[in-house]
Amino acid sequence: MDHLLMYYLLWLDGHTIIQTCFSCLYLQDPKRLLAPLPELASFVDAFLIACQHAYDAVTSAGVFDDEDFVPTMFGVDLQACVFSSDPQKVSTRARSDCQRLRAEKDDLVACRMEFVEKYMLALVGLTEGPSQSKAVTAHLTKCLQLLERLEATAEPPNEEVLRRFDASTNRKLLVPGPPRTVESIKDPKVIFKMWNRHVQELLMCTSLLDRSLHQLVQGMVVHKESPNVLVRSIAQLTVAKDGLVRRLLLDSLETHLFPSEAMQHCKRLAEPFIARCESMFLHLLKLAHLNEARRFRRSAHVFPDFNELQHEAWRLDEALKATFAANLRQDEASPTKMTCIQSQSFFVMQLLHVAAEQRRSCQYQDVVPNAALLYPRLPEEVMKIVDAALELFSPKQATENRKVEVQSTVLGVDPGASTIPTFAVMVTKLLLGFQLDLYDEVEPAAWDSFVSATGWMHIGPSVPLPHSLRPAIMYVDYLLGLRLYNLNEIYYSKEVTAGGSKKKSNARPKDSLGKLKPRNPPTSLLLLEATQTLVRGLFRALAVCCHGLLGKNPPAAVEAGLCQRFVLRFRSLEQFRLPHLPSFEDFKQSAVLAQESAERRPVLVAAQNSFLEAAQLLERIQPAVKEEGGETLALAQSLRRVVVANQLGVTQLLRCLDSGAEELARKKVTVELVHHSQFVSIQVMDR
Repeated sequence: MDHLLMYYLLWLDGHTIIQTCFSCLYLQDPKRLLAPLPELASFVDAFLIACQHAYDAVTSAGVFDDEDFVPTMFGVDLQACVFSSDPQKVSTRARSDCQRLRAEKDDLVACRMEFVEKYMLALVGLTEGPSQSKAVTAHLTKCLQLLERLEATAEPPNEEVLRRFDASTNRKLLVPGPPRTVESIKDPKVIFKMWNRHVQELLMCTSLLDRSLHQLVQGMVVHKESPNVLVRSIAQLTVAKDGLVRRLLLDSLETHLFPSEAMQHCKRLAEPFIARCESMFLHLLKLAHLNEARRFRRSAHVFPDFNELQHEAWRLDEALKATFAANLRQDEASPTKMTCIQSQSFFVMQLLHVAAEQRRSCQYQDVVPNAALLYPRLPEEVMKIVDAALELFSPKQATENRKVEVQSTVLGVDPGASTIPTFAVMVTKLLLGFQLDLYDEVEPAAWDSFVSATGWMHIGPSVPLPHSLRPAIMYVDYLLGLRLYNLNEIYYSKEVTAGGSKKKSNARPKDSLGKLKPRNPPTSLLLLEATQTLVRGLFRALAVCCHGLLGKNPPAAVEAGLCQRFVLRFRSLEQFRLPHLPSFEDFKQSAVLAQESAERRPVLVAAQNSFLEAAQLLERIQPAVKEEGGETLALAQSLRRVVVANQLGVTQLLRCLDSGAEELARKKVTVELVHHSQFVSIQVMDR
């Protein structure tokens, strides 16, 4: 029984069914061979029903690739049974057999039969629809309890068990040539840990209907990098139910201050816009449940649709202004009034962010830009908004800390990922490239000249060189800045709307761009801010390690090649119109550091301050994430471990700088993915 359960997981892992489940000799003719073994016959009946429902779910969802699943059945019949192929009849017989076996003191077989019976019922419920979610949760919870007992009593398969499995009997069904070998797993503890993870992932599918739209767009949250194809398929079938995405979409639009009256008064434009958004999000949800390789390939083709959708949103904004603005000028707290104030938020706030960043960069050159200088083709009313944002940054704010103004970056997926879905898809695509190891060796090699001269820095085997991360990091940083700006604007406006027309005397907090922040930001926003602050510290620390301390620049020929590769890597992102398209020159300027050792210390101090700020933010949200639990708690805990590790590493680097060059010569820096799948940890060790 345990060996058959192991082959079931290998089938879902991409092997053929005739080399896995149907390598069991009893399944060649179950009605004849299992008639003398009633307990095993009940087990096999439930097992085959589970296989049938798993196959139907995978083929119906269509989110598998060739390496995920082999849909060819090679003529085997999953409807074959000994007693019945009806799930309820099989369940009744299995429960009866379990009671009899326990009465006969054969608890080992009874536990395995009960497990496969509960698993079969769970799959049947998951494929029938969300109405069975409570029963499915109960079945899967019972499976987890039984798995503990199965793992405690499991033993490696003996020779007698192995003789009952022979894949060579089905070799005639395969195409000519050497078949793909299937390596069986002999360690039962490994098998049941895989089963535990599989059941946990299925259990998450029961809560999909309770999640928000931005959580669904992220895809399934799993215990490993990519869940097996069955979990992804069931998740896709669940979220694709009629009406679910539209309901979640309307809830999300309400969060973004979209007036509910617009569906009545602006129906001509609002209804097609909602329908197009629904279609777009259904496509995004399917992308979220593909495997990583296909998701990377397919995500490059969604940006033109996003660009067209943005223009439709602009036209709808104009209609909202014309319909609601004139009637709501007297009511400062009206939701529709706040919507009209932000009617151009999706596009204009991007302009404000870039204008403010350019304004900040011009401070150090005594240049005072305006909207006409930065964006000469903007409409006059938009120019006024941009000019108002530029006034937030007076030249008096320039300080002597220009040297430590290294751009902040983000490497990982953040909790507010779907506030602007376009940016979320862009970020995901960039990060998948690193996870799939798709970037050429030439790209990190171009930056390796920083490291090769002294060997001072050691990069773990699974970690790209920090230099090779920087182009994508810069893009992610830019996109995240737009999203953070948007989030702060939205939550602040919601607070103003909820607070009524009464004026508050207390000053509101402001973000780095001078815009007002919400007084009570949600946990997701604070976690996003903590993530950005953490990576700002990482970027500064890595800039010192790779550039400031080693002091080598890549050759001109290599740099010219990198420029072309930069264009090729990010060409697909150009299909969505951003207010400013980051260039290779932007990338080079993003990490310019002075070579003098006296000027490296301020950068490390700034990195340490960033880590301290991230730690404070994580401490602030600790009670909330503990109460929320799940993936949010796991993310916060992993971020905290990264913060602590890098605080220690930067402290050691500062001590080395204070001790002089001789102390530096005796040290090496190790950068590895120890505490997080995407955020590195810096360690300083003796050579």
